[in-house]
Amino acid sequence: MATPRQSMLGGILVRVGTFSLGRFDDRLKLQKTVYLLQAFGIFLGYNFNWYLRGPYSPGLAHDAFDMASSLNRFEPLHFSDQEAERRFNQFLEFVSDRKDIPEWLELVASIHMLRQMYPEKTKEEIFERMAAKQPNLPNAERVAAWDRLTRQGLI
Repeated sequence: MATPRQSMLGGILVRVGTFSLGRFDDRLKLQKTVYLLQAFGIFLGYNFNWYLRGPYSPGLAHDAFDMASSLNRFEPLHFSDQEAERRFNQFLEFVSDRKDIPEWLELVASIHMLRQMYPEKTKEEIFERMAAKQPNLPNAERVAAWDRLTRQGLI
């Protein structure tokens, strides 16, 4: 039996897309998707820490593994609060063309979290930290991610 938080998570994830936990990239996508949902104001009750691949929530990992066999069997959750539904739709628009690319989700979520953790750091300092973590990623990708987050008012 799913907890209320797991039920909400499951209902939201059904609307975002298909999720599984079979591969590392699947788990990475789940972590970064939920982090970004919360950045958009859809708070699901998960706390995130900085980890090797950016934002990571042990509580989310625990819940996801608890509900792994039923992750895609939930009914889609629609928000009765119009503002929450609007923010959710903004999130869907934000990730629409890249929600299945784990590296992009990692990049965007990591830039957002670093900016939240270190608001005094410049964009270049944050990019340096990202370059140490993702050295093969062209700087143009970091710039594009930063610009996309800025257009949404997230940084």
